[in-house]
Amino acid sequence: MTDQLAHIRGLLSAIEEAQDPRDFYAPDFVQHEWPNAMFPQGATRDLAAALEAFQRGTEVISLQHFEIIRSISEGESVAVEADWFGTLAMPAGDFPAGHVLRARLAMFFRFRDGKIFEQENFDAYLP
Repeated sequence: MTDQLAHIRGLLSAIEEAQDPRDFYAPDFVQHEWPNAMFPQGATRDLAAALEAFQRGTEVISLQHFEIIRSISEGESVAVEADWFGTLAMPAGDFPAGHVLRARLAMFFRFRDGKIFEQENFDAYLP
């Protein structure tokens, strides 16, 4: 799990630093985001859509940080529980620019040949 967890930490660090994360993913990557406060219908994204969502996120969130609480591995799968903090770059809904959004994340990653080919997110946004 050490290499896989290091890979996930590298991915989260790249996202925090607004660096293109495509090198962490397999070409046939797919992400399933279960319904949450930001995406009430949930979302399924291929690699292109995930990279587009990442780019949009860099425009809305000026600063973000992930804190891994725990992780567990079985074979080519890793589950990560993390806290996420994101500072709004612009007003969004009832929140002004500068407001810090918080969420507890459960992320499940599946690896093939050292790359993430599937990610499933359960994001609980905190009030």
